[in-house]
Amino acid sequence: MKEEEKTLGTGNVKISEDVVASIVTIAANEVEGVAVTPASALDFAERWGKKGMGRGVRVTLEEKTVAIELCVQMTYGIKIPQTALKVQQKVKMAVESMTGLTVRNINVTVSGVSFDKEKKGE
Repeated sequence: MKEEEKTLGTGNVKISEDVVASIVTIAANEVEGVAVTPASALDFAERWGKKGMGRGVRVTLEEKTVAIELCVQMTYGIKIPQTALKVQQKVKMAVESMTGLTVRNINVTVSGVSFDKEKKGE
């Protein structure tokens, strides 16, 4: 687990990748019709060599910048490109305002579509 360290007048503050991943997950889930998915956790774990990854978020810290990759499901009927852009904007704002890090990029992978159960019966 990598951490970003900041030196303050009274000591150091370290921000771990797990903290940034939590911020990303919360911010992305706040966008209507979006859910960060653990469904692709195996793909993520195999691709990046991490075992037991509980959510579809990958954070890479380098100096004072962060690269983010996340896997989401979107509700059937919403416009995917516009919604993915909203996710990117919301995540960027949350991470930068809460951590002081600069977001380099945010890659959003739509891994699935969910269907509202109430609409399914109509």
